[in-house]
Amino acid sequence: MGSKVCAKPCAKLVLDSSMLLNVDHSLSGRSPTAPSILLYISISILLSPAPSKSSSEFSAAELVIPRRAGTTDILAPYPGCGPLLPAASSHADPASNLSSEVQAVPVSELAAVSMSDGVSSSSPLVAPPLCDQLAVLGYLKGESDKLLNHHVTCDLVLTDTLVSSLLRCLVDTSTVVRMLSIRGLGNAAVGASHKIHKYSTKLLSAMIAGMDEKDDPEDLITLEAMSGLSKVLAQLEETNVQPIIINIALRIRPFFEKDKDQVRAAAFTVFGNLSRFGDGQSKADFVEQIHSSLVSLLLHLNDSSEEVVKACKFSLRLIGPLMGSDNVSAMFQKHLLEEANLHYGEFINDLAKHIINDFPEKINFYIMGNVSFFKSTWPEIRGNAVMFTGFLLGNLSQTEIQSVSLEHVCGAVMMLLRDAIPSVRIKAAEALSLLHEL
Repeated sequence: MGSKVCAKPCAKLVLDSSMLLNVDHSLSGRSPTAPSILLYISISILLSPAPSKSSSEFSAAELVIPRRAGTTDILAPYPGCGPLLPAASSHADPASNLSSEVQAVPVSELAAVSMSDGVSSSSPLVAPPLCDQLAVLGYLKGESDKLLNHHVTCDLVLTDTLVSSLLRCLVDTSTVVRMLSIRGLGNAAVGASHKIHKYSTKLLSAMIAGMDEKDDPEDLITLEAMSGLSKVLAQLEETNVQPIIINIALRIRPFFEKDKDQVRAAAFTVFGNLSRFGDGQSKADFVEQIHSSLVSLLLHLNDSSEEVVKACKFSLRLIGPLMGSDNVSAMFQKHLLEEANLHYGEFINDLAKHIINDFPEKINFYIMGNVSFFKSTWPEIRGNAVMFTGFLLGNLSQTEIQSVSLEHVCGAVMMLLRDAIPSVRIKAAEALSLLHEL
């Protein structure tokens, strides 16, 4: 490894959110070390001490970047905080001089930059305002996967520093900072897939903790955590996930019934992605989780949100082969294509017959699962549940019906005849009509 970058003299660079983007634009395609220097700048900001003044009290954020001896200072008199990730900047190109300087720094010297060289707590860094921290996080949330996957950055220690920086931001008091940190970690899992196993435990823990975020009234962090979890799962091997696959399945199930469409869709998507790890040592336990979640997945196939419907189709296609029923799996693969129109009533009726034949021990479990949705806040789900119940009961033989608490189920169906929504009352009446032979 080459000689370490000298701490002095240094180039003093006044950095705001717009400058970071301009540096990115100016260096793009012009310098092989551009990804590394951009990550280094970003990490330096994130690792700066907490600001002692509010954002409004800063005229600018100063960042000192270690430089080789003999170079001159680059001074950029830019105003203070700009807007978060502005679309364009009115400043002159701030990277015109920096670009030539960056190209002169060998990769070996960038690789030698460590925490003690430039981004430690003892470094002469002036803490940036919160808006610039947010700008850097906003930049990293979209670019970290590209930068970390660059052939130059892959050889550096910057990946470790970036992941550590983002993990530390998860305890920030700002909801936006925590949200962007979660998103950055998800992107880092994609960009640093060659190192994902090293961070697997920390990344999985961060995403699971993010789903349980309490101070998140708009579910922004929850959404980012589930999206990031899907990205992380896509890069991991079974050995990394197998010990906690059931825990993840249990943690995401409550989100199936959340009010926000995007949260429900993200939760169903994560459940489908877990299927990659469900065919190993944990298969028996994971199949039980499939049975426990199947009613919810099938009812939300007729959700009012198209996004949720697509997520359920995606998940069911993935979990179908694990269920041990060729007929059920074949139906999922044939009828649940993403853009295909689904004739829901006909599909559920045919599926109920296969469920009865292939999972006779689960019949009562599925019926009672449907009954629990009779009190759903969504009329569509109440209607779907009573329809599914009717098809299950209507296709049972006299012997099979003995395992069902018929009085309880029929009483619950009759309660829906008084539902406030006409469509629910109609489906309840149709379900009762299927029971005339019982």
